[in-house]
Parts: sequence; C-alpha cells; structure tokens
Amino acid sequence: SFCKIMRDLFQVHVMAVEYPGYGICSGKTDEAGIMANANAAMHFATETLKWPCDSIKLFGRSLGTGPAVALAAQYQVAGLILVSPFTSIKSLFKAQVGVLADVVDDRFPNGEIIHKVMSSTLIIHGQRDTLIPVDHGKDLYDRLKTRKMMVCPGTMGHNTSLLKNIGTLVLPMTQFYSLPDYTFEDIEVPSWAYPQAQGATSSPSGLCVPGGDLATGPDLLDKVGASRGGAGTLPGVPQRVSLGDDLPKRVGDGQSGADTTGGGGGGGSDDVHG
Repeated sequence: SFCKIMRDLFQVHVMAVEYPGYGICSGKTDEAGIMANANAAMHFATETLKWPCDSIKLFGRSLGTGPAVALAAQYQVAGLILVSPFTSIKSLFKAQVGVLADVVDDRFPNGEIIHKVMSSTLIIHGQRDTLIPVDHGKDLYDRLKTRKMMVCPGTMGHNTSLLKNIGTLVLPMTQFYSLPDYTFEDIEVPSWAYPQAQGATSSPSGLCVPGGDLATGPDLLDKVGASRGGAGTLPGVPQRVSLGDDLPKRVGDGQSGADTTGGGGGGGSDDVHG
C-alpha cells in the first residue's frame, strides 16, 4: 500500500487519517468535521506519542490539502507536501459554474492562509488535472513565503498514482527533504489505538484508526535501488537507498522566491520550480 511504501522508502512513521463520512470513519463530512479529525491526529502525534512538531511532515492530496494547509499555518512542522491542491472550494466551483458559485459557502481558503506557512513546502500538481487545474497549485506556490518547490508532471492527472514515476514524488521528496531519515526512532503506541476487532475503533481523542495489515511494495523499492536486511535494521525497512548520480537534480538553491525551472513546459514535459 501507499503508506507502507512511504514508510519503507523514507524510513518514517506514517499515520493516515480518515475523513468523517469516508471509509470506516463515521461522522458528518464538512469542514468542521474534517478539521476536528485533523486536529485530533495532530494532538495524538504530539501529546500522546510525544513526537516533536519539527519532526512531523504533513501530507495532503486534493481535499486533504485543506486540513494540511490549515495545520501547517498553525504549527511549525518539518515540512508540508501538497498534491493537487486548491486555492479554495468556492474558486473551484466558480471555474465550473461562474457567478452561481457565489451561493456556495467558502471552505478551506488555502489561498488566504498559505502565507502563514513557514515550513518547507513541496507542491506536486499534474498538468493534465481536469478536476483541480494546475493554476491552483501555481497560485499557492507564488503566495508561499518560505522555502518551496513545485513539480508539475506533464502526464499526471488528478488521480494518477504518485508512484508510477519516481520523478513525481520519490525524487523530489528525497532531494528536497534529505530523505530517507536514518535517525529512525521507534515509538510506543498505546493499546487503545489498535483495533480490538475487525474494522476500526475510536480513540479517546476521536481519532479514527483503520484496521488491517498493509501490503508491501517491492517493485518501487527495487526501482530506487533499495537494499534490505542487515543487523540492527527494522524488518521490511530498507537499510539504504541509492538514487545514483545520473538522476536529474530537482532542487535549486532552496531559497524563498528563487526559482529555477527544469524540463520546460508543454509537450508532456515536466516543470520543476525550486
């Protein structure tokens, strides 16, 4: 699964949070409910697991970029990764229905608050995204006032797998955030956080915890030259990842406002801003 591949590739702990009303998580699907779950997850990580904010990276895709940006605007985290983000829900409607969007209550105003984000931010937005046009991602990138990078794969649509091409997510994550993290530390998860029966259970903080084991993704690990095993390593976690010297460099000087572009635009090519 995606979560376990991320853990194995980058040697990080992964906590996935359900939206209320989706999957196994009950509740009403609205901005308040989504933010309640997001805040519960952040509280669980920092207060229950005692994990420091400067070691947490927030990841959101599509609708998930709303709570991700909101949390990053409140907390000084290690990084923010946005995949197919939007400037606001109303702006999405306006592009489709014009002035009729004025009757829609705005939710998740990412464009209005992203200037508050002080964490290093990676934006990935496909040029073939017809649900959330790439202009939304570029607008957010321009408004960021922190260290930033944007990758615009030429053939990526809204639901294209992030693992189909290692240049979409894996390489930018590795180079922009200096991953894998070889200071991988174990954590103690309280017993109530684990499902007691098939399906899921709710924690005292209201966090929905999914049940079931995660599958491995050896094909992707092989692509980036991951080697496994060895004394003192975690089972199933790569001891070393080698990207090779022949792969493209995608990060410029890393300074806010300093843009370097690679690949060019159009014709299905990838745009990279760093």
